[in-house]
Amino acid sequence: MVDVASADTVAVLTRAPSAGGKSRLFAALRRPPDPDLLAALLLDTIEGVSLPDVRVVVAVTPAAACDEVARLIALNTPQSTPVQTIGQAEGDLGARMRGTMAR
Repeated sequence: MVDVASADTVAVLTRAPSAGGKSRLFAALRRPPDPDLLAALLLDTIEGVSLPDVRVVVAVTPAAACDEVARLIALNTPQSTPVQTIGQAEGDLGARMRGTMAR
């Protein structure tokens, strides 16, 4: 369980860069999915939501890729920006969002 009862928290739901995704974006760009671009987009999002005294939780799908995403974040964000990674619940986007908020 994520201990956020007394902390302002931002949850970022993401697919692991290695899992592909953003198919409409890459179709519009007329290029195959690019894990490096997906990683950069995730890191930009984390940078954008990182504020003093705000906890950042990144919910990852597939859940088995939490370690991969945690390493990516640890190598590319300042230590002053603590980020916790958790696995997303199974199901459609609504179920995954509900599961993340419940945790």
